[in-house]
Amino acid sequence: MNKAADHNAVAILMLLVISAAMAMSECKKASGIEARLELTSYFPSEAQDERSIWLNQAVAMAESADGRFYVCNNQEKTVSIFDRNGRFIRKFGQPGQGPGDFQMIQKIICDTGAIWIMDSMKQEIGLYDPDGSYVRHIKLFKSYQDIWISPDKRIFAVPRPRAGSNLVDVIDDTGKFLYSFGEPVKFSGSFSNNILNSAKIAGDGRSIVLLFVSYPLARKYGRDGSLIKEWSFDEIPEVNEKGQENIERLRNYNPGRTGYSRIFEAVESKNGSWYFLRNRKSGIDIIKTDDEFRLRRIYRYEVTDDSGYYAMDMEIETAPAERFYILRWVPMSRVEVFSPKE
Repeated sequence: MNKAADHNAVAILMLLVISAAMAMSECKKASGIEARLELTSYFPSEAQDERSIWLNQAVAMAESADGRFYVCNNQEKTVSIFDRNGRFIRKFGQPGQGPGDFQMIQKIICDTGAIWIMDSMKQEIGLYDPDGSYVRHIKLFKSYQDIWISPDKRIFAVPRPRAGSNLVDVIDDTGKFLYSFGEPVKFSGSFSNNILNSAKIAGDGRSIVLLFVSYPLARKYGRDGSLIKEWSFDEIPEVNEKGQENIERLRNYNPGRTGYSRIFEAVESKNGSWYFLRNRKSGIDIIKTDDEFRLRRIYRYEVTDDSGYYAMDMEIETAPAERFYILRWVPMSRVEVFSPKE
């Protein structure tokens, strides 16, 4: 075979590979795996901002059963309450060390008749009534980065990872330590890194999911700490690529000099499904699975300018249709409301 024939054969092979990849992509879209998100509204609005209703350094929010949204403002050291249409109701809190004061809000959880607010600087969880009046606080014995509250008021808390320590502590509603579980992941054999073991947590009443923020791994545990299932996001190659990049970059970690990517920022459970919030340079993905981590949908939003996008938290409504409330950090702090695009 001459050189021209060789080149033609290579060209044909490349075209076949590209065509197959495009066909697989179209097949995925056609099968309903991928769906676009449409921004329908946001709050606070420009009009509210002019009335000094604003957010900054907002890293946590929660929705109550009656549709109220509690959103932190860590610059002001307050929590603002909005209804589901974005109407401002009131705010509460102030900077300080006393009861009802805030220093660094890390997590907000709405429970029946109570709002739980974890302050990572004060190392405590404050309990408030739905209008924001202080009730009491729970002192924590270490600093935690995320929590989930079970129906029987047990606190499943994720400490900042340390070598040799489990990934989840279980505490009662007085702050008493009960037990811990979750063995840290060892990367590339003996390699283990505290940054890669950083995680977010959520539960559905029966089980708990631990989502690693800088590595593509979700673990499902029983409430007793028994490991039920793992998912490595194998169906989403770009997520796995980011994880492998982080492993290589952090193998010889140098604080202040070694860069890495946070792949995920939140996990939520809703009506038998798990939702995972992923940040990308140009937008977000919300990855939806069933209870057994079978991939069901990837919702995607792309920004239309070069402003960038970074989200910190999310809340999900499923009735009468799916609607996503995303707490945006960059370039401005606000709650953005998305619906799947028809």
